[in-house]
Amino acid sequence: MLGLRTDNLYWFGPEYAEQRYSKFKFCKDQNCAAGQIIEPSDKILLWDTYGYPKTGLLGGGWLNNAQNGNHIGRTTDVSLAGKFSIGKWSCGKYCLGGFEWGLGPACPTDYPAITFFPNDPQVCFPVEITEVPCDIKQVSNDCNWDDGCDCCKKTGHTEL
Repeated sequence: MLGLRTDNLYWFGPEYAEQRYSKFKFCKDQNCAAGQIIEPSDKILLWDTYGYPKTGLLGGGWLNNAQNGNHIGRTTDVSLAGKFSIGKWSCGKYCLGGFEWGLGPACPTDYPAITFFPNDPQVCFPVEITEVPCDIKQVSNDCNWDDGCDCCKKTGHTEL
């Protein structure tokens, strides 16, 4: 799963004390209006709603536009935000890539950080997206308990 580590960089890997999974908003612009349909041809910005691992402080930030092996981190300056795209693949997966550039591993490891590749615009990460409520403590979320959905029984998937 994609998460922020205590080094302020995003890595694909398991959650543990030094890395916490992230909860992203997919935004067409810095206003991040809810309810917009996102197409594969749309430029999106990714807003991480969570704070830093361990402390939870300084919540929120855009994933930045690091490229050519530099690891993507976060920024509060929308002009430095990375421009992403998301397209549907088969078997419930999505292709998370760059809008203008490709998105791939920044380093050779089992749990890589990510970077944009300006010379390879088609490279992307296959991910599974799990929709979660913006406010997990709202009473309106109770309906999720009784809908008969078996989506929580999935196994062997990668969450974004």
